[in-house]
Amino acid sequence: MARSGLRMVMWAACVGCFLAPALVSSQARAADLYVSGALMNSFTSAKGTGDISLGTTDPPTPLFDIDGSDSDSSPGFGGALGFGFGIDELRADVRGYEMPHWKVRLELEGIFGREYDFRFDTAPVGGGGGGGGVPNTFFSEIDSWTVMTNVWLD
Repeated sequence: MARSGLRMVMWAACVGCFLAPALVSSQARAADLYVSGALMNSFTSAKGTGDISLGTTDPPTPLFDIDGSDSDSSPGFGGALGFGFGIDELRADVRGYEMPHWKVRLELEGIFGREYDFRFDTAPVGGGGGGGGVPNTFFSEIDSWTVMTNVWLD
């Protein structure tokens, strides 16, 4: 619960920092404020190598070697909040030169909900260790989210 509360505070702070200059600025004669949403499916793969050791001895006693790879796909959802304006609408000319008719868009985009599960098989070292020579599984669960800014020049 604390992690999701922190995410919301970070999201609100990013949106506030992004919108404050846009709301205070009064030079532009026309601007667009827009919101967009996205649904996606993302794919990733991972490779795991290493060992699990019993750290109570010096040197540590190796129990399992980890070596393997796995892949997973996960649905994700997100959205963007953007502010767009024309360069020539900020100022029609500078020192007698006409400004180009380019559009500038500033976006704050977030992608959430991606969760990947990876499974790597382990092989006991020397037939000993936990399980008496029976292979075990090393499981990793990874949650991912992204917040980024985008600048577009059209």
